[in-house]
Amino acid sequence: MARIDALIAKSSPSNVPALLVAARTYAATGEIPKAESTLTKVIELSPATLEAYQLLAQIYLRTGRLDQARQQGVAGGMRE
Repeated sequence: MARIDALIAKSSPSNVPALLVAARTYAATGEIPKAESTLTKVIELSPATLEAYQLLAQIYLRTGRLDQARQQGVAGGMRE
């Protein structure tokens, strides 16, 4: 994962598409805290990026945090 971190730092730490790829990779490899922090950064940089809310809600669901998943789903425009 150091390679992903280096690529993001090199391309731009505010590159939303690159951050989304990184977050998906972190989640897929079990680095949940990194995935969460990366998605939170995406939401701060680009609140209209619905994919970030959806991915974060999925992470919360997988880790048993149902209330947080519901909040992210609502914030991202997903319907209950």
